[in-house]
Amino acid sequence: MRTILYLLAFTLSLTSYGQFLKSVSIKTGANVSGIENAKNDIQHGRQKIGFLFTIEPTIYTWGKKKQFEFNTDISIIEKGYRIKERIYVVNQMGEVIAVGEETCSFSLYYLTLSPTIKFKIARIGFVKAGPTADYLSGYKYKGRQNSEIKRGYEFNPFNAGVTFGGGVCLGKKNIKFIAEAMGQKDFTNSTNSKTLVEYYRNFSYYINCGVSININKKSATPTGVGAL
Repeated sequence: MRTILYLLAFTLSLTSYGQFLKSVSIKTGANVSGIENAKNDIQHGRQKIGFLFTIEPTIYTWGKKKQFEFNTDISIIEKGYRIKERIYVVNQMGEVIAVGEETCSFSLYYLTLSPTIKFKIARIGFVKAGPTADYLSGYKYKGRQNSEIKRGYEFNPFNAGVTFGGGVCLGKKNIKFIAEAMGQKDFTNSTNSKTLVEYYRNFSYYINCGVSININKKSATPTGVGAL
């Protein structure tokens, strides 16, 4: 919550520099994430539902109809995964008398920076893509308290990947509604298992909704041209 408040304060400060920025979008949503084996891209464990909060300044626009934009998504995003952990029950002689399973989950909280190029389609649509850099600000484990799987050093603090997707932006005034469906996939290892000597990468798919605010009236798009 503190980080989100910092991002909001950052957004308010951006309005003081409207002559340099075109617009800023404030969005929030939910995502489905998981991890894949780095060797074969096969999903490991189960997917997990999380949340995200995004601030997206529009820094530069170009093209005959200003159909291209350079944006920088700054997000707090919860990624993670769920896995089944085997439980052994032994007697006083040390003999295994029962075997069971319990599902545990990890929530990984990232501060994410995604510079993207956006291409506007017709009046309301757009697609965008660009690189992604993640910093792991913390994680939360949910499962057996004495589990050996709860080891923080198994998480890489920095990850790199790609962001891609598209959406719509509706409205004719300086404040417009924006909705987007996006995906993120890591190229670097985000998680490892010392026991199994395996390495994993994050993936995440999310829906984001919010408002786009024009903070530079001189950059407003002429009538009849679809834009943010």
